[in-house]
Amino acid sequence: MNTETRLKQERLNRRWTQEDIARKLGISKQTVCNWEKGRRFPRRPVLDNLEKLFGLNYRELFAPVSDEDPCSSTN
Repeated sequence: MNTETRLKQERLNRRWTQEDIARKLGISKQTVCNWEKGRRFPRRPVLDNLEKLFGLNYRELFAPVSDEDPCSSTN
């Protein structure tokens, strides 16, 4: 099961690196990596800036991303 968050997808859609995000927010690249993997969650001031940067709220950014292929559903 994939525990990565939507944050990574959004970052890649914008063609930004983890370093790009880190520089924009004044944090380390490792911190961004931990967020993307769902290991950590940003503190409120940084979270506010992250939401502004992506134009998404924290629930959207930190929603888990599934490995499953949506076309393989048996519904």
